[in-house]
Amino acid sequence: MLAYRATKAGQHGTMVGLAKVYARGIEEDAFGVRGGDANKRLHRVAAVHPGVVQTALGHGTALEHGQTAEEDPEAFARSKSAFGAITVEEGADTLLWLTAAKNGVVNNGKHYYLRAEHSF
Repeated sequence: MLAYRATKAGQHGTMVGLAKVYARGIEEDAFGVRGGDANKRLHRVAAVHPGVVQTALGHGTALEHGQTAEEDPEAFARSKSAFGAITVEEGADTLLWLTAAKNGVVNNGKHYYLRAEHSF
């Protein structure tokens, strides 16, 4: 669990750093990274966790380690629903919401899960 939290902390730090450089005001460092062009900025920098999604991700690893896994990758993906996995469409929902959200709804440099800010 410590390694998982460490990777999430690193991901969060990356989002904060990217937001400072590309999405916020014209700080001296950000201005230099953007090549001196104040117009080169992103309007939104955020991370999203889709959740545990019913895909074949992990199928090969499970088979290599002798874990019980369906032989067919698609069957493996469907079997994840028994563990609370959501469909690919449900997993894409927050990403699409972040992309389409009006300015001010999404906070730059934050991590989102199920259409809400998520912290670790």
